[in-house]
Amino acid sequence: MLGLILSFGTGCALSRTEPRDVAKVGAVRGGLAGAGTGALIGAVIPAGDVAASALLGATIGAPAGALLAYYAVSSENDRELAKLDRAIDNNAEELRRKRLELIEMRRQVNDESALISPDPSRKVYDPFPGATLGRSRP
Repeated sequence: MLGLILSFGTGCALSRTEPRDVAKVGAVRGGLAGAGTGALIGAVIPAGDVAASALLGATIGAPAGALLAYYAVSSENDRELAKLDRAIDNNAEELRRKRLELIEMRRQVNDESALISPDPSRKVYDPFPGATLGRSRP
């Protein structure tokens, strides 16, 4: 029964990414684990009080479980953020490189077009010579 409750708590904890929410589930899991462990220790000790040992175990296990769950999810979130930051930095570097490449290509096109001299013997058709007043163009 304890294993079923702990596995359910683990499933709930892993489905969330907010450390506070996971800490709540971790407190329940830690309290249950502490109570179970305390009850076992109380049963093993000669003349031990099972209920008091379970209560003491739950009292110790709940904050420990909350802290461990909070730390685990916080660390996982930090690792995920670091991974995403690296991806953003890589993409920013790629964009910067592409931007410089486009600037260089634009400069080359401008330089090449300045070298082209028009052929004066070639007649260029002017698409709009002005108002034609209904006359056809030659």
